Amino acid sequence: LVADALPGDTLFLHYSGHGTSIPDTSGDEDDGMDEAMVPLDYQSAGLICDDDIYAKVVGRLPDGVRLTAIMDCCHSGTLLDLPFMFEATQDNLAAGRAMASRRKRAKYGTRGALFAAAFNGGPQGSDVPGPDVIMFSGCKDSQTSSDVSNTSSFDVPVDPNDPGSAGGACTNALAELLCKYPTLRYTQLLKGMQENLQRRGFSQVPQMSSSKRVDLNAVFSLWGHFD
Repeated sequence: LVADALPGDTLFLHYSGHGTSIPDTSGDEDDGMDEAMVPLDYQSAGLICDDDIYAKVVGRLPDGVRLTAIMDCCHSGTLLDLPFMFEATQDNLAAGRAMASRRKRAKYGTRGALFAAAFNGGPQGSDVPGPDVIMFSGCKDSQTSSDVSNTSSFDVPVDPNDPGSAGGACTNALAELLCKYPTLRYTQLLKGMQENLQRRGFSQVPQMSSSKRVDLNAVFSLWGHFD
């Protein structure tokens, strides 16, 4: 995904599977837990923790690359370890307030200066060097993400050869919204995902995080730099 990425490239990463949390051994987590993906071969190859995902995906992206990630698994709230988190309270959703910085870790390494500038009210969006990365998670770090046994319960296009397949609830909530309303703003999309899941009886609360501050009133897009 990232090995041949060049400035101007647009990347998309989607994971709908198992996730877990494990004790943090590096001291960079406020809650003392790392988040991790549970791949099919985890018993022999091990888990893929958030530290490794950041180092091997986000940390390797050159300036000017756009990456959108959908991480639909348990304990996924900060699975990419991105420095900005939108606190999705009702007041913040209504007001479209800015992404709040997460002062977490020295891991940002060579990007530390640009993150520090953003934390301190410096340039943001397209004025800040580095990749433009945004992630929607299936739930908070402390929560689990649910599956649905039949994705046709969501109003999304289905494979006519497999109309009743199972899938992630968050993934389908997101797809349904974008199919119906392709010009939603970031806050509208996140709020819509949360309300869609709540209406269907799910307790998980999707989260949104990014590598830079994002104009939350901008229309969601897979392309281009953050404004």
